[in-house]
Amino acid sequence: MWGEQQGHSAGSAGCEICFDGDHADAPCTCDPKEYVTRIKKWDALDDDPTPGQWLDAGFGHICNRCNYETMAGDGYNINGDAVCTDCMTLDDWQIEDPEYYAEQIDELLTDEYGPDLNHPEYW
Repeated sequence: MWGEQQGHSAGSAGCEICFDGDHADAPCTCDPKEYVTRIKKWDALDDDPTPGQWLDAGFGHICNRCNYETMAGDGYNINGDAVCTDCMTLDDWQIEDPEYYAEQIDELLTDEYGPDLNHPEYW
């Protein structure tokens, strides 16, 4: 299991959950069933999960673009990166939500002042 490969199992030293600052090398006393959530599709990973895979698994992560926390319901896996809603570009929306993308393009083209052809996301 991925967590065990990374040394996160009961009895291992340096557990982040039960670490108290003074005994960094003390054996872990955590109950893995209480603190560990197994993501079966991660069992086959050769490397650590990507930030986007954390979101896909229902967890949160730091947005790779703005460094603010984003959660699974508010963030997206864009090519392995965790991206919050505020950092999504039109190119991202075209892949993730084509209907929303079309609405945004329509809004740009029907703006009361005419299309903003200099808008960086337009091109």
